[in-house]
Amino acid sequence: MWQPFLIVALTHQLLLVNTLFSPTFRQFLVQSYGQGVANQLERQDLGGAGSYGGGQHVIGSRTKKQAVILVHGITNTAGTFDGHRKHLLNTGWTEETVYATTYGDGGKTLAPLVDVKCQYIKQVRWMIQVVAAYTQRKVDVIGYSLGSPVARKALMGGACVDTGENLGPPIGELVDTFLGVAGKYIFTIYGTRDDKVGYKNACGELSSTIDGQDAGYERFRKLSVQIVQLSDEIVHLYLDNNRLDESAFEGAKFQSVKTLSLRNNRVKDVNRFVKILNESFPNLKSLDILGNPVCAKEDLLEYEKIK
Repeated sequence: MWQPFLIVALTHQLLLVNTLFSPTFRQFLVQSYGQGVANQLERQDLGGAGSYGGGQHVIGSRTKKQAVILVHGITNTAGTFDGHRKHLLNTGWTEETVYATTYGDGGKTLAPLVDVKCQYIKQVRWMIQVVAAYTQRKVDVIGYSLGSPVARKALMGGACVDTGENLGPPIGELVDTFLGVAGKYIFTIYGTRDDKVGYKNACGELSSTIDGQDAGYERFRKLSVQIVQLSDEIVHLYLDNNRLDESAFEGAKFQSVKTLSLRNNRVKDVNRFVKILNESFPNLKSLDILGNPVCAKEDLLEYEKIK
């Protein structure tokens, strides 16, 4: 039986990967796009953190699974997301279907001094085109923080803002699913643990919201919960700042979820919330509901987790 309780979520440190493109993928790059493009995508100057992907895939054949391209954020590298890469490798993907390159200088420039350059966008655009050609099928793209708008512009094509260079037509036909995490546009996955921009600015305003989009966000919020349910592999579920109340989870089933973060939402009915937790999250082990109306109730402090 579950009762509501409060915990402070622990942050995790992203680890570095020690790998580069596989020999087969490097060969395909050089033969199909030239040594220059191969060098820019592999980023051997950053060592093993510069890139990864390729595996032992047979050139000209179709991979069994769609590839995932991870596009890192500001001051990061491809290797920053080694933990995500390993998670994918442990849940059905292979070295043939997980890819990343590094744009920028790998963190040498301080975050406030970084701007988006056309070269970054071209590099990610090449990566999408190359992986789609290598795997002979559409790809999935996950962009984190600055990687979200960089990847989005890479897909959209058109003129670069800084140089005016024309990237070419949209290449959305090469992508099955594009997911933005902590990016700067509507329906991006959004949380309070932004380590670069910050959740709020010096004036106490939310840093990553978009004016005029609240109505659309309200319509989308319950759909987002329904979409998350479709995955039976989610263990840690973060739905901070989504204006969700307890009704959003009624009838839902999250069999695998062990960690649930609902900071700064609209949960207010203690008894109803407890009932829904017991029905919808049978394996839940930790819960974070700081910033919800329910937290203002004195009786909430008397509740404890009972398993």
